[in-house]
Amino acid sequence: MAVRWWVLTDNRYLRYILSQTSPFGIRFSNAILYRMRIDRLLDQEKPPFTGLVFRVFGSDDQEAAMALAQKHNLSVGTCADSDIVFAFQDNVPVGHVCFKSGTVLLSELEREETFDDGVYLLSMFISPSARRRGVGKLLALYAIEDAARKANYRYAYLYVRMENLASRHLVESLGFEAVSTTHFLRTFGLKSYQSGAPPQPIRSKHNQ
Repeated sequence: MAVRWWVLTDNRYLRYILSQTSPFGIRFSNAILYRMRIDRLLDQEKPPFTGLVFRVFGSDDQEAAMALAQKHNLSVGTCADSDIVFAFQDNVPVGHVCFKSGTVLLSELEREETFDDGVYLLSMFISPSARRRGVGKLLALYAIEDAARKANYRYAYLYVRMENLASRHLVESLGFEAVSTTHFLRTFGLKSYQSGAPPQPIRSKHNQ
């Protein structure tokens, strides 16, 4: 029987101690895989947001996207070979998200996964001044719309760290459903992966 080592991270004090061990060769992550049918997303009405402009950079236009990110001190290093959509306000980027299909390098889990039947969203960032204003939701919708115009994808996917309640609330408000949880542990170069059931939606917790 596999040892359920990840139960240690359920305790916030032990989780904090483990989070400080990366320099010593120990690293862990509890990540939830979310999935949603793209046709359901495309039917959603976009929230109003005046003064916001979106621009999509394809994977063949990476040089321009990287130059823009560098100019504004944005980190898009994990978005190699991905499409990127930027949100601009007053000609200044206030957020971005990368998206691609096929094989994706998941830096959080230190492995690759393949999403042939859908598009995967990664590396979403919203400037602090633009948070809690619906920018993240619009970025996700625009990214998926652009991907759907290029290919007949069925699903949209993304991983979210279990303790990132703000991001979980965002993706669940879009209609994404948790599929599974992956528990990852690296100890001195040795990697361990264990799968678990998805957690309960946080929306239901907020409504209690």
